[in-house]
Amino acid sequence: MRPPKAPTRTIVLAAITAVLAIVWLARSFEIETSELTGFFLMSLALVAGMAILAVLAVAVAKLFRGIQDRSTKKRRMRGA
Repeated sequence: MRPPKAPTRTIVLAAITAVLAIVWLARSFEIETSELTGFFLMSLALVAGMAILAVLAVAVAKLFRGIQDRSTKKRRMRGA
């Protein structure tokens, strides 16, 4: 089985679509493009921050699970 390919084309198309949507919204609602870009970057930072928090939570959970598994293994070896 081959590993799945990276969705490079999808990522590029999504980025182009986001930029075009910002320009269209700016023209449609007569808002400065820089202001909408700022909103977009802030939302991107928020999503990235949440993703980082999720990765940290998974890492901590795996760390605690590993510690728990080792202590259980030691108890079994001692016959407790």
